[in-house]
Amino acid sequence: MSNSTQLASSSESQSHRDGFGRKEHFPVDERFNWFFHYRDGRLKRMRIQHADALGDRTALLLYTVAHLMPRAGRPWYRDPRAIALCIPGSIAVLLLLFWPARLDGKVRNHGNYDPVRYQHWGYPRVARNPKENASVAIREPNDDEVPLLAHGHSPGDIELASDPSHAELNNSWKATGSLGSQHSMPGDSGTIQRSLFPRYLCFPIDTTDDHGAKSFAYQTLSVEQWMEVSGEHVPPAFVFVSYTRLQFLDIKTATKRNLAHLQSHRPLLQSAIDATRQAQVPAFWIDFECVQDDRALDAADGTQADAFRICDIVTAAHSMAIILGPSLDNPREDFCNATKARWFAQWGQRLWTVPEALLCPSEHRISIYTVGSPGSPELVAKRNLPQRSWPEDAGNMRQLIDHYEGTIHLTQLELISIALSCMQRRLPGTTQLNPGDVSYALMGLLRRRPIVDTNDSDFEAFARLSLANDSDRLMERLLCMQPVNSTAQWHDTRDAWTMQLWDFEPSCQIAGIVDNRTVLLDGAYGATIRWSKLKKVESDKVWLIAAVSLLIAGAQSNLSNSTFAGGVALFAIVMVFNLTTPALIWRLYRGKMWSTQAFFFGMEGIPNLGEVERCMFGFNDNRLKWSPSGSTLSRHHLDLSDQERIADPPQLANNAPITASGKLLKVYTIVDTFTLTATAFYAERPPSVVMICGREGGMQRAVLCSYDFVTQTFVRETIVRMKTLVLDRMSRVDQFRFCLTRNGWSAKE
Repeated sequence: MSNSTQLASSSESQSHRDGFGRKEHFPVDERFNWFFHYRDGRLKRMRIQHADALGDRTALLLYTVAHLMPRAGRPWYRDPRAIALCIPGSIAVLLLLFWPARLDGKVRNHGNYDPVRYQHWGYPRVARNPKENASVAIREPNDDEVPLLAHGHSPGDIELASDPSHAELNNSWKATGSLGSQHSMPGDSGTIQRSLFPRYLCFPIDTTDDHGAKSFAYQTLSVEQWMEVSGEHVPPAFVFVSYTRLQFLDIKTATKRNLAHLQSHRPLLQSAIDATRQAQVPAFWIDFECVQDDRALDAADGTQADAFRICDIVTAAHSMAIILGPSLDNPREDFCNATKARWFAQWGQRLWTVPEALLCPSEHRISIYTVGSPGSPELVAKRNLPQRSWPEDAGNMRQLIDHYEGTIHLTQLELISIALSCMQRRLPGTTQLNPGDVSYALMGLLRRRPIVDTNDSDFEAFARLSLANDSDRLMERLLCMQPVNSTAQWHDTRDAWTMQLWDFEPSCQIAGIVDNRTVLLDGAYGATIRWSKLKKVESDKVWLIAAVSLLIAGAQSNLSNSTFAGGVALFAIVMVFNLTTPALIWRLYRGKMWSTQAFFFGMEGIPNLGEVERCMFGFNDNRLKWSPSGSTLSRHHLDLSDQERIADPPQLANNAPITASGKLLKVYTIVDTFTLTATAFYAERPPSVVMICGREGGMQRAVLCSYDFVTQTFVRETIVRMKTLVLDRMSRVDQFRFCLTRNGWSAKE
């Protein structure tokens, strides 16, 4: 099965393989209108019941008993209606006892929720375990099978990697500026190795013009070449030059944009040379001169290597210089303090300024060179950059800088989440080379860096980065968050319940990446939602009704008169007790339910919970309650008399759908018969399954998903919170495709 399923037209049908391997065809124009049947695993069409027309009713006997009971709040002897109906009602109940009917529901699945009969049949694009990738299974016909465990060692032996020789390390160092992948840490295959120094640098040289005046120029040399010429055994110190293309253009870019007449690169290079002289180092690094094609190295890494090792280069630098100038939109703007502040903020709009500022050395202050500024460059401490360069999120940037300066310590999860938020904010001000540029900038802050794939979407690039590193299950935590609106991007870490990423404890694992917005999840607790109609729910209650079989048998046989007399006496006793039968049945089927059959019932709209309870249990005894904090529609208040939290029904006008960001969202309600709670929520489509992916605040985060049979993917509709008790009646779901958004199969958004 292909990882990226092609979408067919609405008039076509699509083959689908169900959980037991059977193939059937279904119309593509109803791709989301199906669910897995709990019993046989076949794909069935969803039929949605409405809250105003519930699909099932209670047994006639219980219905009759309910109408014989006195009105709420009155004893029976003070209710004339109940007294008048006592005798005829008792006779009617006696007759109904002989009518075949099941008052209790059936026990199914040993009292557990209906399972999710799903089976994943394909390969992910990238598996967490590389042995499960499709590339391992695709071999030439004559290739031998490669065992998972190499031969030649006993099962208990520990094989130690041999240490590379000094000559090998030196050759690898000179060739690539990094330690070769053959000497990487165990499990680091498929990652970009860290650069210890840049491959190319710019070296200023002293020249004189035609009038004998001293001027500055530079030449770009490979570091290896410089070391051979100079006789040095270590790379030279250098200044890292940071700028923005909103203010300066290199020659190639200026020519491409027909802006070569601006000559904006000349003051940039002159300032870079001045910064090198001021720092008293032999070289400087600037991207458009020092990022050069090296096809032999690029073929090994799959892309232009230096472009994604800039974070290593700034770490190896002696110091950093920031060059500021007028915007290309207004190149004649003169220097003043106000324009300098504006130019500084414009520099901070670039994505790569975040890792550059975080990783540059702290022992030397950052030099700020401004075109047209008289006097010496301004020296700025790294910790003072946020309020000048990133005023909109200076607090987050200051936390990151303090972390790298050792003032505070951020956990890996906090570091990644805060840095991701800061980088995403700067993406609009950056010319994107690849959709995953944010992840490629972020990976400079992490140890293990997956090889760049320019075909990756932003989500795929980040997911691969997260899987390659110990990110404290960041991706799993992201799946548990309820977006504040339906158009929120995957990287938006704002939660509708205002929880943070570190507040979640995932209960599932991402086993692989399928495609854009789609991952392969494993180990989530799952259950199927029933939408067609309500069912009578079984509960642990035992009741006995005296029979008149002895009377009938005695009247129709040749037994003695004493036996018949005993039957008459028993019949008289039964008739006396029959007067109390309605009250006994009423008392028996009311009260607290213990160990009820677990179901998730769904319906469109906001139902009357009393009517729902009557359909399921026979009587409305106010046992079914609204969830106080199950969804964004949940409401609750404090009962001051009992100091108890009371859940209020959702306040909606006529169950009317709403339009959010161009999507029509309808209100649905899910009823949990095990915890006796109901939760209302908005969704674009009715979800067919409940997937428990994590927990926070003493509640489980349940992802409600619809099923797209074309891509065989569960698509997130919304997220609700459920009681932890539901896990006792749920089974885990094996690997399944999970998509964050309905348009997740598109290449880009």
